Amino acid sequence: MMRDYFVDKYNLDKDRVRVLYPGYDKSIFNTAGVKKASGLIRERHSIDRKYMLGFVSSGNLLKRGVDILIDAMGFLDRDLSKYSSLLLIGKDDKIEAYKRRITEVNPEIQVIAVGAVDDIANYYKSIDILLHPAHIEEFGMTLLEAAACGVPVITSKMTGFSEILRGDERKYVMERPDASVLAELTSGLLEDNHARTVTGASSAINAVNYSWERYIANLCEILEDFSLMPSQ
Repeated sequence: MMRDYFVDKYNLDKDRVRVLYPGYDKSIFNTAGVKKASGLIRERHSIDRKYMLGFVSSGNLLKRGVDILIDAMGFLDRDLSKYSSLLLIGKDDKIEAYKRRITEVNPEIQVIAVGAVDDIANYYKSIDILLHPAHIEEFGMTLLEAAACGVPVITSKMTGFSEILRGDERKYVMERPDASVLAELTSGLLEDNHARTVTGASSAINAVNYSWERYIANLCEILEDFSLMPSQ
C-alpha cells in the first residue's frame, strides 16, 4: 500500500522499490502461557464472560476506527453480546467516552476501558479476536503481535498488515472498514470455535516469517541487491 503510494506520488520505477515489513519480538509475542495469561487478565478486570474481544492501539483510537467499532457493536448479535467482553486498550483521552457510546448502542456487551498497559502480550493471549477496522494503518504492529500470539485478526485492506495474511486468514480482511461486515465476521468467528482455532494457529505460523531476525535478514538482502551493503 505504501509502495504504491510513493510510486504514484513520485513517479518511481516500481521494479526499483522494495517492501520491507516490520518485525516483532518472538520472545515476547508467542503462543506460550495462554491459559495463565487469560486467567491473569480475567482476574484483573473481573471478567467472567465466555468471549473476549480486543481493540488495541498504541494511541489515537479514532484513526484505528473506534467509530466503526462502535457502530459494529450496535449490529452485533445480542445473544452473543451477553456472553462477550470488549477490551479497549490504548492511550486515548476519550476512551471512557468511547466506552459509553458502545454501551449505548449495545447494552448487552461488557465494555472495559483498559487504557495503556505494560504487559500487552498478556492481553493478546487472553482475547479471542482482535478487531482492527482502521481508517488507515501504514502497517499495524499490534496486528502482527496479536497474530504471533495466535489471535485471529479482523481488519481491512486499509492496513499494510493485511498484505501478509495467507490462506484462511484472508477471509477476515474487509475490502474497506465497514461496521456491518465487521459485526458479521465477528459473530461468525465467535460462533465457530473450530474456525477461531484454525485461523489463530495459521496466524501464529505465518507471523514467524516476520520476526525481527527475518527483518534483518531481508534488510541485508535488499542492501546487497542495491550494492549498499558495507564492505567487510
